[in-house]
Amino acid sequence: VSTPAAAEVIPAVAISEPVFNTGFGHYLQAGAFRFKDNAQLLESRLRQAGLGAAGIQTQLSGDIYRVRLGPYSDEAQLQHDHERLAALGIKAQTVKPASN
Repeated sequence: VSTPAAAEVIPAVAISEPVFNTGFGHYLQAGAFRFKDNAQLLESRLRQAGLGAAGIQTQLSGDIYRVRLGPYSDEAQLQHDHERLAALGIKAQTVKPASN
């Protein structure tokens, strides 16, 4: 007579909850270019300057490449980076997130 094998116990794995940006969510647009190479040069310059902790994105919108930092979780960090961009001679614009 055989005995049934013990059920295999699989250890529980922690599943991380999805992270949703529920904070401030605004962006700083550092530049807009017709040519992708120019946008990539600015993106590289921003990274070399230590900007981009909130993220740097180059997005094609129509026929313009937009270089944006963010999204920012709070206005204080956005203002801080806005001042750093100004010190680099970059006139950034605050951009609100698109509403869904």
